[in-house]
Amino acid sequence: MVNIDECKIVLELISKKDARMNWYNLEIVLSRQGFGGSINAVQILERLLSEGLLETISNQHLPYPIYKITDAGRARLGTSNVGTISAA
Repeated sequence: MVNIDECKIVLELISKKDARMNWYNLEIVLSRQGFGGSINAVQILERLLSEGLLETISNQHLPYPIYKITDAGRARLGTSNVGTISAA
């Protein structure tokens, strides 16, 4: 089961790298932040997509879809530029 805090962490990370992060990059960043193995990124991404908080950008030149935060996702975070978590 996905909890709200995990969703917020993922939204914050994606908002920092908006339209430049795929699931694989997200897994790497989560691991660097100390969440490796404790957060199921794919499950969270699916939930955020179904809630309209993220959208995907597909391109034939990209191996994986890229995630982009929506206006609803920004509203969920409470600001357009939120975050205390580094996406480096």
